[in-house]
Parts: sequence; C-alpha cells; structure tokens
Amino acid sequence: MNQRSSDKPERPDGNAEDVLDSSSADATGGERGPWVPLVLMPLLMVMAFVLVIVLFGWLGVAGDDPGELVARLQRADRTGFRDAVTLVQMLREPAGEHLRRDERLARELARLLQDELAAGRMDDDRIQLRSFLCRALGEFERDEVLSPLLAAAETERDVREIDVRRSALEAIAQFVAGRPPVSATVDDRLRQSLLAASHRSASDEATEAARDALRATAAFALGVLDHPEAHDRLVVLLDDLSVDVRYNAAAGLARWGRAEAAPVLLEMLDGQDASRRDVRATARQRQWRRQIVTRSALRSVELLWAAEASLDWDPLRAAVERLTRDPDDLNIRHQARRTMQALEAAVPAGYDD
Repeated sequence: MNQRSSDKPERPDGNAEDVLDSSSADATGGERGPWVPLVLMPLLMVMAFVLVIVLFGWLGVAGDDPGELVARLQRADRTGFRDAVTLVQMLREPAGEHLRRDERLARELARLLQDELAAGRMDDDRIQLRSFLCRALGEFERDEVLSPLLAAAETERDVREIDVRRSALEAIAQFVAGRPPVSATVDDRLRQSLLAASHRSASDEATEAARDALRATAAFALGVLDHPEAHDRLVVLLDDLSVDVRYNAAAGLARWGRAEAAPVLLEMLDGQDASRRDVRATARQRQWRRQIVTRSALRSVELLWAAEASLDWDPLRAAVERLTRDPDDLNIRHQARRTMQALEAAVPAGYDD
C-alpha cells in the first residue's frame, strides 16, 4: 500500500476563480485563475444559465457603460436582469479589473440588491434580477458586497427564492476564496449561514432538486473556508444522498489536503453517477457533465498529492491511469495524462512506489 506522510497543508493559493472556474469559465468563456473545483448544479439548471449568457451576449460588453447599466437597473425595467447579465460579463472580462475594484459601482449594486430584497417581489423577472445581481456582486473585490450577499443567502419567503439563495452562495464563495480573512463577527455569520444552508429542509417532489442544488452550493462554499467546523461538516456531507453534495464536499476537502475525500473522488473518476443518466438531458449534456465532474476530480487528486495526504494511493492512481486510455473523450484523456504527470513528477523521499 502506497502512503505519503502528511503535515497540515498550507492554505492553497488562488483567487475566487480557484473556486468557481469550472462553472463560470464554461458559462462565459472567461477565466481569471488557474483552477477551481466547480459548482455542480442539476444539469438542466447549468444549461439554463449558459443559455441566458448566450442569448443575451449579443447585447455586447465593449459598448456598454456600467453607470448607464446601473441606472437602467434602478429604473426597475422588466428586462433589467438582461443588464445584470451584461454586468456579470463585463466584470468577468480580463479588462474588467478596474470595475471589480470600483467602490461606487459596488455600493450601487449592493444597495440595489438590498432594495430588491426589501421589496420582495416574486415575479420571474425580479427573481432573475436578484440572482444576477448576486452573481455580479460576487465578482467584486470590495468588502461592501458581502453583507447584502449574506442577506440574499439567508432570505427565503417563497420557494422561488431558492434560486436567489443559491446564486448568493456561489457569489459568497467567489468573494471569499483567496482573500484575507474577514472580521471575526462577519466570519462567524458567514460560516453559520453556510452551515445552515448545507442542512436538509422540508421539501416536496417539486422543490427537492432545487433544495439539493442549494445544499450542493453550500457544500461548495464551505470548501473555501479555512475553518475546522466547515471541514467537519464537509466530512459528514461525503455520505449525503445527493451526488452533487458529495462531490462538492470531496472537492472542498481535497482543497485542504484532507484524505477523507479519496473514496468520493474515486466515485467521481468512475463517471457512472446516476445524474448522468437523466433522461431529460441530451447525450451532449451528459458528456459535458462527465467532463466537468472528472476534471474536478482529477484536479482534486493533484491537490491531495501536493498536500502529501496520507492514504492508500493505489486505487486513485489506477483510476487516473484508466482515464488516460478513456475511449470516449479526448479531453478527459488529456487531463488524466496531465494528472499522471503531476503524480509522477513530485515523488517525495521515502515514498515507496
């Protein structure tokens, strides 16, 4: 049995994209950081978000003025969420760095989200607007955005607000990852909010998928926190009934070099999770899901190896090696070969291969 000795790993370097890269890069075509385990949402929800970006991408980024977009949003136009989509695109562009640090823009959007939450309108346009405002605020590098995002993550007066809560949790994870620790008071509220969202709550058949997606996003967000209470909760979530909750818990633990992630990473590398057999999804959508799940698992294996996690490495190495010969997907083969190279390039003294 191959083992590696382990010390407590240092906090991984990286910015917000080290957490959200797999979802946001696939959705927008943009990428600001080296890697991140993705947010795994029910496949049709992922595709719906991608479709919104594609449909409204023609609005353009280069010719739009952020101030005018905010002004239109403040006029409460029924199509205001389209302007919010455009803002998300602008903030994610490499050229949007100055916007991500713009105090006035951050405060105006934060105030707009607060006003929308206070108004509490439940029509589809306002729900979408709040969701995309959360996504936009998560791109900022300003502390002013955290309080309204926490409020959005904790507010559910109607089941339709589950989508807003999930968007807020994604944005919080994006904001927190790679940043200096926030104040102790804010940190405690943040942690407790994420912990609460990770627990099961009453649901029926109509809301079960949405609530599982919310908990999966909460697990993902817990994975960016450097706190033992968050990590202990992720260990519990490794046994959750929802595959997406399990996968995000495993990716989060791997980020911190926790060996407990290994069995679920094996499940992810196997590529046979039940959600891939969703009859509502096309073959291309199922293939896309397999790619993002496998990519997250492979990168998580690399993080565990870099952290010198003490575990039986033979099953993981064998699973990665099998993927280097995957008969169905060239992208998976290439990623698996890169992971094998990482496993072979940094063998510490005393490791018996």
